[in-house]
Amino acid sequence: MHTQSYREGHFEARDGLRLYRRSWGDGERATVALVHGFGEHVGRHNYLVQTLQSLDIRVEGMDCRGHGRSQGKRGYIDRFDQYIQDLNTFLQIVQSNHPPDRPLFLLGHSQGGHVVLRYMLEHPRAPIDGVVVSSPFLGMTIKVNPALHTAAHLLSRTWPTFAQATPFGEEDLTHNQEMVEKTRRDPHYIQATTTRWYTETLKAQKHTMSRATEFTAPLLMQQAGQDRLVNKHTAQQFFEATASSDRQRFEYSDSFHEIYNESEDRREQAFEHLKGWLNEHIENG
Repeated sequence: MHTQSYREGHFEARDGLRLYRRSWGDGERATVALVHGFGEHVGRHNYLVQTLQSLDIRVEGMDCRGHGRSQGKRGYIDRFDQYIQDLNTFLQIVQSNHPPDRPLFLLGHSQGGHVVLRYMLEHPRAPIDGVVVSSPFLGMTIKVNPALHTAAHLLSRTWPTFAQATPFGEEDLTHNQEMVEKTRRDPHYIQATTTRWYTETLKAQKHTMSRATEFTAPLLMQQAGQDRLVNKHTAQQFFEATASSDRQRFEYSDSFHEIYNESEDRREQAFEHLKGWLNEHIENG
C-alpha cells in the first residue's frame, strides 16, 4: 500500500486539549474533512486518501481526542458532544484556508460517521456541501449482557475511566490480511473502551436516532453487509427517516466493517460509488 506524503500539525480544543491534524495534497476541485472511527486514527485510511486524491480532492483529517496522536485518555470521553465540539473547531481551521467557491464535504467512518451526522444536526447551516458515512455507528451488533450493562452505568458515575477490552478483533474489520496484520502492529490502535465512553455513546446514539427527521444535508451512506461491529439496520432506519431530498445508500454484501480498507476486489465497488457521488456533487454543486 502506497503511503502518501502529508503535512501535519496540532490545534487546541476548546478545553485546551492538544489535537493532531493531517492534510494530504492540494486538490483544487474540493476538500474532504475526514473523521475516523473508534480506536483508530486518520493514518489508517491510505486507500481512501489515494482514491480522493485521484479526483483532485484535498483531504483534511484529525485524530479525535483520546485517539492516535491526539491528547486525552485512550478510549475515554467525558461527554459525547466533545467530539462534535472538536470537529467544529477543526472545521473552522479548515474553512479559514478554504476558497469559498470550493465544495467541502464531511466523510466519517463508523463512530466518525455518527459524529458527522450529529454535527450536521447541531449545525444544519454549516457550509458543508454533502456528507458521506461509511458503516456509521448508530447501534451495536454485539448484545451486551444485561448485568454488564447495568454495571457499566454504575461505573460510569463512580469510575468513568474504568477500561475493558473491546469484544472484537482485527480480523472482524476486513478480509484484507495486510490491513489486519498492520493493525495488529499499530501502536496507535486501541482496543479498550471506558465505561463513560460506553454510556455516553449509547445516550448519543439514541438521541441522534430520535432526530433523524431533522437531517436535510445531501447524504451518501455506504454500509458493510457483514458488519460484526455496528448494527447496519439501525443506520438504515436513520437513513430512511431523514428529510434529505438528496440521499443514496449502498450495501456491500460481502464486506466487513471497514469497507474502504477491504481487499481490493471488495473495496473497488465502494470506491466507484464514492467517486461517482462526489463527482456528481462537485460538478452540480
